[in-house]
Amino acid sequence: MNVRKKIKLHIWFETFYIGNENPASNPQNILFLNPEWGNKTKKDYDSITPLKVATEHNGYFLDPANPEVRKFLLDLLEEIIVTYRPDGINLDYIRYPQAVADMNIWGYTQTARDAFKEQYKTDPLEIKDADTLIEWANFRRNYVSSFVKSVNNICKKNKVYLSAVIFPDRLAALTTKLQDWKEWSKEGYVDGFTPLFLTCDAKTASNSIKRISAAINPKTDLYAGIFVTFIGGSPDDLIRQIHETRKLELGGVILFDYAHISNRYTEALAMFFRPKDVISQVDSQDEIQKKKKKNKFFSWFSFE
Repeated sequence: MNVRKKIKLHIWFETFYIGNENPASNPQNILFLNPEWGNKTKKDYDSITPLKVATEHNGYFLDPANPEVRKFLLDLLEEIIVTYRPDGINLDYIRYPQAVADMNIWGYTQTARDAFKEQYKTDPLEIKDADTLIEWANFRRNYVSSFVKSVNNICKKNKVYLSAVIFPDRLAALTTKLQDWKEWSKEGYVDGFTPLFLTCDAKTASNSIKRISAAINPKTDLYAGIFVTFIGGSPDDLIRQIHETRKLELGGVILFDYAHISNRYTEALAMFFRPKDVISQVDSQDEIQKKKKKNKFFSWFSFE
């Protein structure tokens, strides 16, 4: 940590996602070494080669239900924390790949199917009724939640802040990504969330933030993950979206990502985040002091 500048370092950890490199092209790739660790769809459950996810940058995912995968990732996280002493860990891809149709539902690995069959006496491939399908979804979702809980234990032991990237639409997160972020907040598994807002519209982002805030434990911090630069929005879009999040008094904002923050964005940020650009000329001194007390970000932001 740079104490003088008060800069803190949080590791952005891509949990179950390992990138879009073809495992067959690299003998050191984790799925080249352990092909059975890869996630499987219902359609290609018996594939002997790792499956890429078309909806996820043609990338590859590990199986959250595999105990060897879980141990590998937990050991890796603990090694990072103990060796480098970061201020925080931010779990990204803490979910299953996005499901887009029945045959493309993920999680049909041999490990997961065997575990479910042992408990429910049914192979997930043979499920016909809705109630058992719900149990199958809960079964896989619980592997993700229990992993977050395990990471939390490591972070708490080492006094490291834990946050997680989540999808704002709770129903979609639950059903298509098997991510139950409300439970993580309720049970205290995380210190904060970094939801991703895939929009250039400030009001849309603001409404999503309000829905998340209403669903989570008030003790869970919230940092708005702004995607304007990544999806090519205008500098005005970026500033307006930041302004909306400031009005909601969140913990802060995250700009995703560094590679897409070009000069036109940094110039806009520099223009509107100068410490002396505090107030409207029509504000009285009493009004200024009231605003400062009410909003800790007021002294940093003057855009109206």
